Amino acid sequence: MGPFDIKSPVLASVFQAFVTQGVEQEKATAHTIEKLDIVEKQLTGDKFFSGETIGFLDLVFGWIAVYLEVVEETSGIKILDKERFPLISAWKERFSNVPVIEETLPDRETLIRKYQRMRAYFLSKAATKK
Repeated sequence: MGPFDIKSPVLASVFQAFVTQGVEQEKATAHTIEKLDIVEKQLTGDKFFSGETIGFLDLVFGWIAVYLEVVEETSGIKILDKERFPLISAWKERFSNVPVIEETLPDRETLIRKYQRMRAYFLSKAATKK
């Protein structure tokens, strides 16, 4: 197991889409979308995963609120479509606007620069393996 072994099926497939390109990236993106279909169903009728207030699962999936959009932008993929995932999209907005969450979110531009460098690194490592 390497330093980036990820146990979450959703996060693992997002990471795979982020560090690949071409057919591999398309497969990982499709896999991520399949996994998000399951997540979408968990929000039916609730503001948050735990109901009306933020709970443990909201914190677990909190990366979707910030990092998924950055991954999409820096890798050129689209995962979180508002029409396909209206509940996750609405949850993302509610979650991001909770004061304690909003106050602690990292700077978006800093994240974009960091993720651009990370993606370039992983793609260059993959190219040297071929």
